[in-house]
Amino acid sequence: MNSPDLLSDAESKRDFALAQGVPPAASAPGYAEIVETVEFPPLTESDDSTNSTNSAHPGMHSPPYPRDSILEDWVIAMRETTEAPDSFILGGILPVCSALMGRRTFIRFGSKKYPNLFSMIVGRAGMRKSTTLQPARELASRMLAPGALYSGTASEEALFKHYQAQPDRLFFEDEGNTVLKHWADSAPGQMVSKRMLKLYDCAAWEQAYLRQEADSKDGTGCVRIEETCTSLVLGATYNCCRFNGLDNRDGMQRRVNYYFAECEARELDWPEARTDLKKLALVFAPLAEIEGEFTDLRQLPDTFAVWQDIQAQVREMKKENAGVSLDEEARLSTLSEIPAKTLKFAMIFEACRWAKTKRGNPLEIRPDTLKIAFAHAKMGMEAFRVIQTIGERAEIRSEADSLLATIRAEWGAFSAGKPVILSKSQITHRFAGNPGRKGARTPEHLYEKVLPDLIRRHQARDLGKTGNLHRFAFRPENG
Repeated sequence: MNSPDLLSDAESKRDFALAQGVPPAASAPGYAEIVETVEFPPLTESDDSTNSTNSAHPGMHSPPYPRDSILEDWVIAMRETTEAPDSFILGGILPVCSALMGRRTFIRFGSKKYPNLFSMIVGRAGMRKSTTLQPARELASRMLAPGALYSGTASEEALFKHYQAQPDRLFFEDEGNTVLKHWADSAPGQMVSKRMLKLYDCAAWEQAYLRQEADSKDGTGCVRIEETCTSLVLGATYNCCRFNGLDNRDGMQRRVNYYFAECEARELDWPEARTDLKKLALVFAPLAEIEGEFTDLRQLPDTFAVWQDIQAQVREMKKENAGVSLDEEARLSTLSEIPAKTLKFAMIFEACRWAKTKRGNPLEIRPDTLKIAFAHAKMGMEAFRVIQTIGERAEIRSEADSLLATIRAEWGAFSAGKPVILSKSQITHRFAGNPGRKGARTPEHLYEKVLPDLIRRHQARDLGKTGNLHRFAFRPENG
C-alpha cells in the first residue's frame, strides 16, 4: 500500500471503498454504500464525559516517607484538619524542612548538593490545596529568618534586590495558577521562570545595570550574589501545572517534584480547629540546628551498596525509555534528575528522623533512609506521568471531537446513517499527512492518543487487520 502522504485523490477514494468491503470494480465513483454492520455499545453520560472513569487514573498517590520522623507528627496533625491526601500534606511541608536546613547542610555529589526542593501540589479546584498548605506556610513564617518567605509575582530585577538582602528563600504560593500564568504570558514572567532554573541549582546571581553603579564594589554597575538557595511550593490545577507556554518548560518539569490527587482522602464532617503551630514549631526546630557536610556515601558501605543498586535501576529505566517520542524524551530527562532528587530527599528524611529521636548522626544517611528517598523520588516521577495524561485529557477530547466531526462531514453522506469505516492509511493521509511540518499532528499522536479517546467513549471501534488492511469504524452522528 502506498505511503499515506503519497496517496492521490483517486487512490484515497478507492482505499475508502475497500475499507467498506466493496471491490474496486464497484467503486468507480470512489465512494460506496457500506455493506458491513458494526455494532457500538449504547452511549452513557460517563462515556462522553471529560471526567469519565474509563480514562481515569487511580485517584491518589501516597509518597513514602519515614514514619519514625517528625514528618509523621505533621501528617497526623494535618489529617485532623483537612480532607486532602497525604501527598498534599507532604508536598507542602518538605520544602519548609529544606528551607530550615538551608545551606548549612549539603552533600558533595560532583558539586555541593543542598537539600532545597521544588514542590508542585496538583489537584482540581476545591481539593483543599490552600487549606492544606496554609499551615505549612504559617509554620515557615514563624521559623524562617525575616524576609526568607515570599509569594506572588515580581520582576527579575526586583527579585534580585530581595536576594541581595536574603539569599536563602522559600517561595510559597498556594494559589500558584496566577504565578504560572504570569510566567507564561508576560516577558518579565518568562525572565523570572528562567531564573528559577538557576535558583534551583543554587547558582550565583550577577546583574549589571547603570543604575546599580552605587551598589557595585568597582563602580561598574555589576553586582554579584555568590550563592543562593531556593525552595518552592506551588499549588496548581492540571491545566497550569505542566508549565505550558514556557520556553524552559522541560527544565522546570525536571526539577519539580509533583504531588497530586483526584479525590479527597477522608471525610471530615467537622474539621478540628487550627493545629497548634507553636507546638509543632518546637518539633521542627532541631532541623535548624543541623550543620555540616553529609558523609560521602562511599564511606558507608551498606548505604553505598543501596546507592549502587539505585543507580543501576535508573540506568535500566533510561534504557527502557530511550526513544524518539516527546513523551519518552520527557521521561528520560526526568529520570536523569532522579539520583540528585534522591539525595535531597535522603538528607531531609535523615534530618527529620534525627529530629524525632536525637539519636545517631544526622549527617550519615542510612540504607533504609536512602531506599525511602528513592521510592519517594520515583513516586514523584510517576505522579508527573499521570498528571500529563490528566492534563492532556481535555485537550485530546477536543481534538478527538473535531476529528470525528470532520469524518462525519466528509464521509457521512456516503454511509447512509451507518458507521463510517476508514482504513488506517486513509485516516493517516487525511489527519496526519504532514508529520514533518512544525506543529502538525503526527501518526503517533493520532493512534496513541486521539483515536483511543474516541474508542474509550464508544465513538469509534478498531476493527483490526484483514490482510494488509487495518480498519476503524466511526459512529454516525445519530447512531
